[in-house]
Amino acid sequence: MVAARLTFPAALTVLLQRPPRGVTENADETRTWEYEALTPMPIYDLHIGAYDQWVDQETPAAANGVTIHHYDYRSMVAQGNAAYADIHDAMNFYTDTFGPYRWGPMSFLQEPAIGGGMEHATVVSMEETMFTCTSRGPVVAIHELAHHWSGNPVRVATWNDLWPPRASATTSPGGTSSPTTAPPGASCSGRRSFARGCSPSTRCATTRSSRCARRTRRPTP
Repeated sequence: MVAARLTFPAALTVLLQRPPRGVTENADETRTWEYEALTPMPIYDLHIGAYDQWVDQETPAAANGVTIHHYDYRSMVAQGNAAYADIHDAMNFYTDTFGPYRWGPMSFLQEPAIGGGMEHATVVSMEETMFTCTSRGPVVAIHELAHHWSGNPVRVATWNDLWPPRASATTSPGGTSSPTTAPPGASCSGRRSFARGCSPSTRCATTRSSRCARRTRRPTP
């Protein structure tokens, strides 16, 4: 849980867990943003992002009613739309499979992170450079979304136990069905793709192959 009052230059959009409770215009050309997130979360989930060139691309609510935003650089709006094309399918798959999403609105932030993504609860960091390789962004986004069931609400006792949430988020298919390919000349070492035609009862290949491997879903214990 976290509550914060954050003052930044007025040109910046400031994001933290949950939508702001209020934004105050100050006389010194700053704004004060007030946030309150009462859902318990691990301390590493706290994240503050501030930038003046984000474009808020709000997608229609998923079937479960969850609104998803992605804040993309103004110069990379098209790449952002491509990266999150399957995110609602993944959200619906996870809620159907693992239970309700309990965090409120969901946002993805394009940022100069340290490679890959980070599952800060409701404000996922997405490394800015991955959007130049269209095969990587969708995989990372769906992986970080999966952590909102495995890793954020269900946490580990010690760092030695970190592998279960990492493994479950990595192997969960997310119910996606769109292929992803790298543009000519893009460098995408170790890229992975989800294959067209996969359904929740198939495991989408996360290698350079585009095949789907049929797997029988085990009953939920």
